[in-house]
Amino acid sequence: GRLDALLNEYQAHPERALPGEGILEVARKLRQDGQTAAAQRLLAYEYECQLKGDYPPAYAYLGLAQVRLEQKRNADALALLDQVALSVGAPFENLQAAGRVLGEAGHTKEAARFYEQWQKAEPWSSDAALAFARTTGSTSSIDAVRKANTVRYETRMAAARALRNLNAP
Repeated sequence: GRLDALLNEYQAHPERALPGEGILEVARKLRQDGQTAAAQRLLAYEYECQLKGDYPPAYAYLGLAQVRLEQKRNADALALLDQVALSVGAPFENLQAAGRVLGEAGHTKEAARFYEQWQKAEPWSSDAALAFARTTGSTSSIDAVRKANTVRYETRMAAARALRNLNAP
């Protein structure tokens, strides 16, 4: 009812809409109040407006993909994530974020595809290696990151925690 009327008003007269940060804050509060569907509609509206701009930011693609995953519109989400990975920012810059969005939504198989691309793009990155190994459940690869002397301590600890969570020796 009222939300539909408000969004229609914003679409007809964008100059009357709340600034983007205001819409995102309202959506956050709606989500906290258990009004998930309304929050998703507001978020989708805001991210879609940003995507219509000349140079849409990566977070608009990622945010809308997250909404689409919550709505069980997985094909739409994957298309957005492919697009952000291929055409926004520097080459390979958004592979990690795309994998994270999918992983947090429980789509580890799809997340692994982005993490694998990230690992191939940055073979020196222990973070990429660990992310890919975690999503595929490769205990030997996780353990290799954990044991590597050239890897940052924080990443080695993350690898140790990942092994413990997989109940590996």
